[in-house]
Amino acid sequence: MNSRRPKGQRLLSRWHEFSLWAVFVLIAIAAGFFCVVSKRGYVDGITILLAIIVLAGAVQLPRHVHLTTAALLTLLTGMLLWANLRPTGWQGEIGLATPTELDPITKAMFWRGWPLSPCVLCLVHGMKFHPGREQWALVFDGVFFVVAIFGARVVCERCIRWRKKNTVGGTITTG
Repeated sequence: MNSRRPKGQRLLSRWHEFSLWAVFVLIAIAAGFFCVVSKRGYVDGITILLAIIVLAGAVQLPRHVHLTTAALLTLLTGMLLWANLRPTGWQGEIGLATPTELDPITKAMFWRGWPLSPCVLCLVHGMKFHPGREQWALVFDGVFFVVAIFGARVVCERCIRWRKKNTVGGTITTG
């Protein structure tokens, strides 16, 4: 019973059988990841890795997406990563030091993040930060990131399906 399965199904059924080319690609990806981590820090590296996992999940699950959708999701992931990892400049404007009693992830992301930065939720009394609920800004940013990626996927795929359904002979029909 040797039925011909599509190439993707054959690859998934034999996930442990990699070609030499695939091994080199995986090594290059791992080297690039650790290069980014060594230059930017482990918090940025983990954030980028999680964003790539969310992007891969949005593109692969529950079924593959069109190439246009994949390109749009990749651009959206890049823009959201840039917005969350770039320095905002608020530390210079506010003129206060980062609280020392924060956990390492919140401390590294204290002045960064979009649409919320942990410094926005931190209370200030007597020209000093008093931490307490900053982690919720990071949770909100993460939830916003996932919702934005999966929402863009749904909208883009529905627009493509609508266009295919309403296109006759190269022109879009109305009604």
